[in-house]
Amino acid sequence: MNTSDLRYRTGNYHFDSGDDLWKAREMRQVIERIPDIHTITSYADIGCGTGGVFVSLYKELVRKGFALRRAIGYDIASAWHEVGAKHPEVDFKTADFLDDDIELDLATRNDVIEHVSSPQTLLAGVARRCRYVALHVPITENCGGCLEPLLAGVPTIAGNVGGLPELVIDGVTGKTVAVRQRDELVHAIRQLVRTMFDVVRTSAEVHQVYEHILGRGPRPTPFNPQHTATALL
Repeated sequence: MNTSDLRYRTGNYHFDSGDDLWKAREMRQVIERIPDIHTITSYADIGCGTGGVFVSLYKELVRKGFALRRAIGYDIASAWHEVGAKHPEVDFKTADFLDDDIELDLATRNDVIEHVSSPQTLLAGVARRCRYVALHVPITENCGGCLEPLLAGVPTIAGNVGGLPELVIDGVTGKTVAVRQRDELVHAIRQLVRTMFDVVRTSAEVHQVYEHILGRGPRPTPFNPQHTATALL
């Protein structure tokens, strides 16, 4: 089990962000475009956390005409009890959705998929159980604020989690380090300043990376270790 998995199982990641209703309304605007909403009678929010977004989205869907007869919030931590006690119209389970033998019409994941170590495996498992799957993915969190420095042509150091390794390619457009490893981060910063990157070249390399991601060009070649970071000093 990695550190992030442990964090979710203990429930330590939960916080009162105050944006439950906003997220629910944003998701509802996507889900209500499903052409056969009258056939959607069962719904699960996977990784529901404290349950605020799940309950708000359930209410939004019912208000829009979804005839939901069953709604379940899943989370491997048990941080939902307070919300669950106030909303008997929905169910909560402290369980991994993939371990539950159930098939549903609709599943949502709100600000969760970007934290999962194997998102493709998870989504494939959910898709086999549900007719529709809707995701709310915060771009700023998934990219960790790395887009701005990359587009500005600045060599970037990022943690090797979420979508960051797809943008910050180690030794090409920046350096990736293990999360919560202070010494490794310090070493990467020193290496960056001393010898590793050429600021002038980085901008062109970032363009090549996006061309490669879009299937319009080859994978960029790594930086020459002899290039210096004089422009940063």
